[in-house]
Amino acid sequence: MTNLEVPAVELIDVHTAFDDTWVLRGVNFAAPRGRITVLVGPSGVGKTTCIRHITGLLFPDMGDVLVDGQSRGQMRKPEHAALARRFGVLLQGSGIYGSALFASMTVLENVMFQLRAVTGRPEEELRERALERLKEVGLADHADAMPAVLSAGMSKRVALARALAADPDFAVLDSIDDGVDPVRLGRLCDLIRAHHEKLGGTYIITTHDMDVARRLADHVVVLWDGRVVEEGPADQVFGSNSAEVRQFVTGDVTGPLALRSDPGAGQAYRPRPPGEAGIYIPIPLAIGVTLAVITGSVLVLGNGNPWEVVVLVLVWAAAAVFVTVRFVRTR
Repeated sequence: MTNLEVPAVELIDVHTAFDDTWVLRGVNFAAPRGRITVLVGPSGVGKTTCIRHITGLLFPDMGDVLVDGQSRGQMRKPEHAALARRFGVLLQGSGIYGSALFASMTVLENVMFQLRAVTGRPEEELRERALERLKEVGLADHADAMPAVLSAGMSKRVALARALAADPDFAVLDSIDDGVDPVRLGRLCDLIRAHHEKLGGTYIITTHDMDVARRLADHVVVLWDGRVVEEGPADQVFGSNSAEVRQFVTGDVTGPLALRSDPGAGQAYRPRPPGEAGIYIPIPLAIGVTLAVITGSVLVLGNGNPWEVVVLVLVWAAAAVFVTVRFVRTR
């Protein structure tokens, strides 16, 4: 039984690097159960990377991601699969590929695919539910169309219909404002709010649009420079005196949110995380160096006993299995 006191989703000191840049540099926040949490902040601050961690598409270099109090990094494949069925996800971007629509399926079939994967109900019932969701986003008359003929905003609305089709426990909606005009965006916000009020669930939404955040948010997380600079109930955050929050809320061009392409640019690859002593050594590298030292010692100092060779083979095999399971299978 779910503990209502445990946050639905929690990121704990999450660090993530891509190529030569840290994107997340110690992110901590908790999404309250049954509420709408909105992640806001300028482009490139790590909102989508957080979403990928929450949905299991990405694992952090350091830190942990908890869903219902369970660590994603400690889950086995069957547990990930079971959890995935509780999620409805709208990915960042617009158009067919940005919204992750199947180009070979009609609009209706795209929405039915999600329902089929999660509910397993009769096809006619799935069709009725899918048409109902398409009607909600104003696209029932495009049910038989192929995604290639849709505009960017229409693709985004189909993706939203699919994400909410099965009434998920967790609805994760990344950049719902991408490619959607202001009028339809307002209607989508009303739809999301009505859907949540009717059926509940935990929603996590990212946006650049402060009007969207004000319409939807119960809880707000403000990201900047790979960290959380403010978190809390919407009224509290929107009234914050933090310079970063005030600048983003008001849209002022002057302030700490400088205009640059990447807040983390120029940092060395995997530098020491803030406040942490020592250096970061990837675990596979540390294992490889350790095994090389053991092997060299046995070859130089050993007596050529066959059992020494057997032990070496077993040690290397165990290391190979560990690295495969930890860094290949789960990622």
